[in-house]
Amino acid sequence: MIKHVLKFSIIHNYTNFKTSLTILLSILFSQQRSYSQHRIDLTTALSILDRRNIDIQNLKHQTTLARQEVKDAKNALLPKLNLGLSHNYNFGLAFDQIAGQLITGNRWTNFANANIGTQVVIFKGFELQNQIRNAVLNLESNYLELKSLNRSSKLQLLQIYFTAITNRALLESGLNQLDFSKEQLQLQREQFEMGVKTLVDVSLAESQVATNELNALTSKNNYINSLIDLKQLLNISYTDSIELEIPENSIENLYITDTSNSNESLAQNPLIAIANINLTKAELVQKIAKNRYMPTISFSGGYGTNYSSERVDFQTGNFMPFLNQVNQNRSLNLGLSLSVPIFDGFQVRSAKNKADINILIQKNEIEKVKMEQEKIFQKSLQEYHRSIQEYNVSKKQLKSLKTSLDALSERYELGLASPVDFSKALLDHNLSEFKVITSKYNAMYYNEIIKVLNSSS
Repeated sequence: MIKHVLKFSIIHNYTNFKTSLTILLSILFSQQRSYSQHRIDLTTALSILDRRNIDIQNLKHQTTLARQEVKDAKNALLPKLNLGLSHNYNFGLAFDQIAGQLITGNRWTNFANANIGTQVVIFKGFELQNQIRNAVLNLESNYLELKSLNRSSKLQLLQIYFTAITNRALLESGLNQLDFSKEQLQLQREQFEMGVKTLVDVSLAESQVATNELNALTSKNNYINSLIDLKQLLNISYTDSIELEIPENSIENLYITDTSNSNESLAQNPLIAIANINLTKAELVQKIAKNRYMPTISFSGGYGTNYSSERVDFQTGNFMPFLNQVNQNRSLNLGLSLSVPIFDGFQVRSAKNKADINILIQKNEIEKVKMEQEKIFQKSLQEYHRSIQEYNVSKKQLKSLKTSLDALSERYELGLASPVDFSKALLDHNLSEFKVITSKYNAMYYNEIIKVLNSSS
């Protein structure tokens, strides 16, 4: 009896433990799952893009390096100051330059030296100043490249984001159409069994179900692919779940966007600013090539002393003490040098000719970038207006097709319309509904695109 009671107790405790463990794991899993879920709107996505995109972060680090290069270029103007200390031991034959004599015999000798020296380039054809200007231009170029990358990444984000929410809306619409077609198929089968409908009616209904299933599957696949692209762009784990929110601005509020002038867009465009920076760099290279004809003037100086264990006081004949040697062996040297280029095998002239040609190339590049960016803005503006008009026309068309479909559906139920006509009307209605969704989000997408192109950030 006790054995059975003990066995029952063990089984009961094990069951309670298993239940508790299951509940605990469920709680932990739900917390982990909630942690890995992201509900993202367009503003949040843009913020995550700036903080987590790998390309943007790398370019920020490169900008920091360019800032350090500016400091290094400025520090190159400072004089160089060097301190030298040495102490050597020698055994056997050696010549002691400090004592000025040849050392012979099997004995140890030592000597020491201490000096401080400086070297300053007074003039080198403005080379150091030009290096500072070049470093500053590189820093400005990095800032502009970061701004350009931010802009292009925003445009890429908008394209992926609106593609995703468009496919999600198409998926929702497709699922609704699929439910309706399944209901129609069930109704056709019931009426076929009653002898009211023919096999053609059932076949057309089955074909419509298959078409809607294919549309829903395509939209779902496109939606998932868009989410994968978005996770890659935002540097979010592929295993995390994200849910996108539709922008708050409705389609009716998009008309207030000022898109009448592209001059503001071009003025804020970082690619054009980068092209101007490249032209300035080319002009700087031209100046550097000309400055290589100029002479170089530099100054050098040093002060030091030394000691030798073999140094002898010539008056007394005794070895000179350390402090006395340090005081008597002091030396100061000053130097000024001038270097003038005379002939270098026409290297300077060749560098100048290359710089002149590069300036012409950069000027043409500026015009090319302006044309390309103007084209992008004008096409975005055109697509914006086209989407607005297409959305309005599609809404009217959908309303008309909805009325026609309802009327034809009633006639079809009464046997006054053929199944082919009803199937065609249903297909036209579904396609029109898809067009309304697509044109709506296209208009919202191009509205955001124009905002980015007109933005100064």
